[in-house]
Amino acid sequence: MKNEPLITVASITAGVTALLALLVAFNVPVTPEQQVAILGVVAVAAPIVVAVIGRSLVTPNANVVEYTTSTNQVRAGEANELPTDTKIRMLDTDPGGHLADHGGPGIVDNPYDEEGDAL
Repeated sequence: MKNEPLITVASITAGVTALLALLVAFNVPVTPEQQVAILGVVAVAAPIVVAVIGRSLVTPNANVVEYTTSTNQVRAGEANELPTDTKIRMLDTDPGGHLADHGGPGIVDNPYDEEGDAL
């Protein structure tokens, strides 16, 4: 999964505006009215395109079993049998800077209380 899967509507609009300017610079006959019409269509279509593409690149929260926080904590997602956001385990880095998983699905005892604090 990508961290930032969506491009912004502004970047689409800026790209189309630049393309129109390029066409005009090369003497392609595009009237000011046509430029306004094209940008109007882009203003309506860009959010729809971004939403459709973005929807296909992200995972709905209801399907997330586990997720990792920025502090390397693995927490329960909405699809987990544990309450959502329950701390499950910690990920540490080894001497080479790679993530090392301490614990895993085979662990029976949860080392955290109901509030998610270490026991």
